[in-house]
Amino acid sequence: MIQIDKLCPLCKEVDETEIWAPPIPNNVKLNYDASFIATPKRSISGSIARNESGEILAACTYPHYCVADAFTADVWACE
Repeated sequence: MIQIDKLCPLCKEVDETEIWAPPIPNNVKLNYDASFIATPKRSISGSIARNESGEILAACTYPHYCVADAFTADVWACE
């Protein structure tokens, strides 16, 4: 396990630590997430790929337009 300190100066409640579990050896773990704004129907998604040492192999963000809802934003994040 790799312990990651989280900093969130804008949040009222802050998680002190979050645990990231690496993939099994010789594999890559892909994490992704999305945020959604309803009024302009936009979202942005991000992905990060890491190896078993926690080294970042690739990372990216994508904006999306004309997004129907938060569920669709999550679907596009894992696309």
